[in-house]
Amino acid sequence: MTYVKIKHLKDDKVYIMMEDRLSALFKKEGEYEVQQKYIGSDLKGKCYKPLFNYFSEYKEKRGAFKVVTGTYVTNDSGTGIVHQAPYFGHDDYAVCMENGIITKDDVICPVDESGRFTEEVTDFAGQVPSFVKEKRFANWLRDAHDWTISRNRYWVPHTLWVSDDLEEIGV
Repeated sequence: MTYVKIKHLKDDKVYIMMEDRLSALFKKEGEYEVQQKYIGSDLKGKCYKPLFNYFSEYKEKRGAFKVVTGTYVTNDSGTGIVHQAPYFGHDDYAVCMENGIITKDDVICPVDESGRFTEEVTDFAGQVPSFVKEKRFANWLRDAHDWTISRNRYWVPHTLWVSDDLEEIGV
C-alpha cells in the first residue's frame, strides 16, 4: 500500500495517510499538497508522538509509539493508519506481541473491571467520557466483533452501558 505525506493547505498541518484514502478525507485535490510517497514498509519502525502521554514509559521500556505493520489494514476505510489497543482487539494484540511492544506478563489495561478508566489515564480516571456513547465510537461499539467474548485464552474487560432505569444494558 502506498502512503503519502501531505500538507493540508488550509492550516499548513502535515499528515501521513494512505494515498487511496485521500478522497475520503478531502473533497478536492486542491485542499492538500503531496510532499512525499512511501510504501507501508518504509514507515516501519519510525517513532511518533503519542496523542496522550499515558504509558509513555513504554516507549523506552518496550519500544511503543513506533510504526508497526500488519496485514489487516485495508484501503476501504479510515486513513490506513491504525492506533493499536492490544488488549481490546485480536489484530492489535497479535501485531504488538510480534513487535515486542507487549508481553504476556506485562498487561497494560487502562480500564478496570467496572469499565472505568484506571488512575493511569489521568484525564478520565474513574469516569466514562460522555462522547463514547455517540457518533464514531458508538458505531464501533455497535459493530464490534465478539472475538474477545468467544475466546477463553485472554481476559478482556468489556464496558457495560446501563440506562438509568436499568432497562437497557449494552456491551
